[in-house]
Amino acid sequence: MGEEWKSIGLRGMYGYMADLSTEPRWYRAHETFTEDADLNSNIMTSLVENLQGPVDEDGVSLSPDTPVALTMKHFPGGGPQELGLDAHYSFGKTQVYPGDGFGYHLKPFEAAITAGVSSIMPYYGAPVDVTYDGVSYDQTGMAFSNQIVNDLLRDKLGFKGYVNSDTGIINDRAWGLEDKTIPERVAAAINGGTDTLSGFHDVKTITDLVDTGLVTEERVTLAAERLVDPLFRLGLFENPYVDPDEAGETVGNEDNREVGLDLQRKSAVLLQNEDTASGSKALPLKDGSDVYILGDINEQTVKNYGYNVTNGNTENPADRPSAADSDSVVISVTANNANTASYKSNDPATGLNPDYINPVTLEGVAGLDGTSPYGAADACVTSGAPACTDDGLRFGGSLPWESSVLDFSGMAESQSWKITPSLETIKDVMAEVDDPSKVVLHVYFRQPYVLDEASGLRGAGAIVAGFGMSDTALFDILSGKVSPQGKMPFALAGTSLAIREQFSDLPGYEETTDGALYPFGFGLTF
Repeated sequence: MGEEWKSIGLRGMYGYMADLSTEPRWYRAHETFTEDADLNSNIMTSLVENLQGPVDEDGVSLSPDTPVALTMKHFPGGGPQELGLDAHYSFGKTQVYPGDGFGYHLKPFEAAITAGVSSIMPYYGAPVDVTYDGVSYDQTGMAFSNQIVNDLLRDKLGFKGYVNSDTGIINDRAWGLEDKTIPERVAAAINGGTDTLSGFHDVKTITDLVDTGLVTEERVTLAAERLVDPLFRLGLFENPYVDPDEAGETVGNEDNREVGLDLQRKSAVLLQNEDTASGSKALPLKDGSDVYILGDINEQTVKNYGYNVTNGNTENPADRPSAADSDSVVISVTANNANTASYKSNDPATGLNPDYINPVTLEGVAGLDGTSPYGAADACVTSGAPACTDDGLRFGGSLPWESSVLDFSGMAESQSWKITPSLETIKDVMAEVDDPSKVVLHVYFRQPYVLDEASGLRGAGAIVAGFGMSDTALFDILSGKVSPQGKMPFALAGTSLAIREQFSDLPGYEETTDGALYPFGFGLTF
């Protein structure tokens, strides 16, 4: 990646996410690497060392040879969102630590800082009832918090780069400072240690704050120095140009494509591989066999592996051919949000529907009292703002009252999830096969979905967990051309109860009644 980005002049990145996927309901789990802090620390170290370079005497690993300067996010770890509700939304402002895991989420950031990461971005969320190392943290958004940025990030952890806020903290998502004016919010962020306010462009507000003494000129100068320092270290003032010919030869070349394909293969996790009635395992598929495909699978790709293909994907479900005579059935399963664009905070049918009460509480914040509908905390409701922050749920996630619905049976019946192919169709196809153990499921785990018993998915002969892979990578595994070697980056719950009982800030499901169906690090091979 670094080679390709540098060749076209992209020298900075808002990434990677050092957050831990300890809260399965958080929609952004697919942007994280793992729930395990130690593994994630190793990953962050590797990313900084390889994309920025070796650390220098100033504790920063930037030079003209650096491919990409990184902005690790979201300090101090955005994973433990209460109920998995995202902090982009007014109903999801709170980060909670029921397992006392605040320090656990700091580990990947400590590793990135040690490796010399250029920049760090705090998250929107406000910590609730958090005391760590004797400090009780204010319940304000992280980028406004002097305790989080100046005291913890800079003084305690020794970070020397610049702090870049997440987008829109001043005008739209000033959590904990909702009743403050725009200048007051700007002053809080700058004095709290944040150097650049993403999405805020009113320079006069800052100069006025300096003129009135609410922000010092020295503080603004320090922020400017921190921001331009990486540009000098990268050599962009001396030579900001790239060679178009070199870029054309670099981006998407065969060597880089092969690396990407290999990583996709290595990421696949074999969760289950049962014996079929004939005595063989469900995987690998037999050479030259008749394979029935369903879901997002390219027919020609499967034929290229020498299989005789029956395609169950038809425009009219009534025209779908039966899978009864097939040697194997391969179903690619995805689950995505649907019907969420209709959400409006001030709509009695959605955001203000009294049937859907937000249990989240944040002291002193209007609408977050544990007894109000989800839309009650939005500025268009609390203060008559002309626009609602949460309308359309454009940052993703299910309808908030369905955030705990991650089991396939529940998602199939929900308002805000769509399973493709439908769970009903998957069950029909599995019933058509004389031996259900011939069925191979590839499940795209965008989030740690629940393979609940009632869904029937566990009855498949083989289950492969994917995290975004091409059909070629998938069938390299299914055909036996490449043996699976991936391990689960997070545990998988087996029941919806475990999803509701788990602690948002701790990995796995040890604290739950049912525990995990598959633990972190699980993975079979053949």
